[in-house]
Amino acid sequence: MQSTKERSLAINVEQLNKDINVFPQVYPITPDMKTTHKGVSRLVMLDRYAFKDTEKKTLKAGDFVVLTIKEDPKFPARGTGFIIDIDEERRKAHIQVEESFVHVLEKEEERETGIIERPLSIIDKPLEVYYEQIAKRNATGLAEVESTEEKQKQWYQNFYQELSSLNFIPAGRGIIWCWF
Repeated sequence: MQSTKERSLAINVEQLNKDINVFPQVYPITPDMKTTHKGVSRLVMLDRYAFKDTEKKTLKAGDFVVLTIKEDPKFPARGTGFIIDIDEERRKAHIQVEESFVHVLEKEEERETGIIERPLSIIDKPLEVYYEQIAKRNATGLAEVESTEEKQKQWYQNFYQELSSLNFIPAGRGIIWCWF
């Protein structure tokens, strides 16, 4: 098996945008989107606030995922990685865990390769990988209560500007449910 240092995987933006087309409430990735956050902030954004394909309609090899990398009843660990392959019959997938989460893996072989096998039930595919996508979805939901299309457009722009520049960050329930 290859070690984690030999594999360099990246999000396929073109393919992700095709998958996003299945979900009308999710905005596609555009070249101006830059905010992904780092470390724990990134994991929280992807795990808690990003819109996900919960039914796994679009899940396939090569996809970027958030998953439970260490199953523990008291202290499970979440992390990110890329799907290598999916065994639909067994409802499991092999995942290349991102380098920053390899140290959490318990089995020596998993730590050496960075490759793990996990059930599909603990794997989530985030469709929003940039904070600007989340901001657009939320700005749309917040502005949609306005009575005219003109006001909706105006308030969408106002909300999007504040959200995307991180001047205003809604609490968890707000950011999740604005336009789910």
